[in-house]
Amino acid sequence: MKKGIALAGLVLILCLADSSALQAKVLVDEEKAGKNATWTLTDDGVMTVEGKGTVELTSDLAYKNKQQVKKIIVKDGISSIRELGSYDNATEIILPKTLTKIEVWSMGFNEAITDLIIPNKVETIGREAFTSCKSLKTIKLSKNLKNIGAKAFKKCKSLKSLTIPNGVTSIGKGAFDDCNSLETLVLPKKLKTFQADFSKTKCLKKVVNKSKKWIPLDTCGGKRVWKVNGKKVTRLAPGKTAVTKGVRYQLTYSLSGGKAQGKLPKYYYYGDTPKLPEVKKKGYDFIGWYDLQYGDGYIPEVFPAKGGKNLKLTAMLVQVKVKRISETEAEFCVKDSVSWGSIDEPGEEICIPQYYIRVYTERPTKPYRDWPRDYKAADYGAMFRGGKRKFSELDPNKKYYYEVSFHWLIKEADDFESDGNLCGWHLGYELPEYKK
Repeated sequence: MKKGIALAGLVLILCLADSSALQAKVLVDEEKAGKNATWTLTDDGVMTVEGKGTVELTSDLAYKNKQQVKKIIVKDGISSIRELGSYDNATEIILPKTLTKIEVWSMGFNEAITDLIIPNKVETIGREAFTSCKSLKTIKLSKNLKNIGAKAFKKCKSLKSLTIPNGVTSIGKGAFDDCNSLETLVLPKKLKTFQADFSKTKCLKKVVNKSKKWIPLDTCGGKRVWKVNGKKVTRLAPGKTAVTKGVRYQLTYSLSGGKAQGKLPKYYYYGDTPKLPEVKKKGYDFIGWYDLQYGDGYIPEVFPAKGGKNLKLTAMLVQVKVKRISETEAEFCVKDSVSWGSIDEPGEEICIPQYYIRVYTERPTKPYRDWPRDYKAADYGAMFRGGKRKFSELDPNKKYYYEVSFHWLIKEADDFESDGNLCGWHLGYELPEYKK
């Protein structure tokens, strides 16, 4: 019996010791987070806010530790959040049941948050409360919510659907601006004041109006057509649902001397990528459609579905000539039949098309963009079209492959150059062997 008790005691001691070893280390201990609130940070990335009343977390210490915060827990007793701060790596925020108010600018720029539940005692969401929470996909709002402030959800770019609780009476101006993925919006029964519009909510395709108000439907300058039961409308009547295909933009093409292998669509809808055919030209490789006139010298790597403008797409047809000079050397020359156009500003900026070749034995796992170059995975070389580039120090006992990419080389003033982004890697052909 005594042995059993002793053994049980030993197990308890070991469990307690193990629990102590696993306990997170405190990095910041009970710093001020308001008049009657404090915050604590542990080395596992958990920030805990507790106390009573209003949270107003404005300390420099919180800002210095913002990169370490991965999860935020606000405990019961807190009734209002005036400022919680923004944390680049925080993927979760747990709010207390005692919360009644989320104030102006209080939780914006938490760019890693994906899901959020607003407790049911919250009655007010202030102006720009969640602005630029770019990764926020779902938000469950309080059942007792009454007011949504101006720009409350501005730039919540991942939010796809939003149902406003029926008790909400007021929605402020710009509440849904730049919600570039929002497709479905359900408006509440008790809505009395609606100052928002949909001019900057271009992905919106369905609006359900449960209220007794007439809701204006922005047409984006005639590029978006709304319909209710098949009839065109510009205002949504009470109790009705409006649908649209989206905001429509024109597409034009430059075939670069090639022939399209299918139908070329005349339009695309904001947020949607149209199905585009390949283009063929004898002696050339087709490496995709690109908008070469994109602003600031940068070419989109993929179809710019949210560019919000009419597009002229260019078929990128390239001819890569490879000559194996010796067992250890290869020479490349890239030609194209592309009409690059120009986005030059005389005397200010000159944009020159430039190609990149990368040669490798094993495909690099990370896309090359700029410094530092991953020479362990591949060797990179730049050239202007029609120019030549030599690769040396090849191992004669290894099999090599090559890929091609391109970008604008931007020359500013007389002595400064900068690179636009590289537009993917294409081809992946085997480098020919040396023949004596």
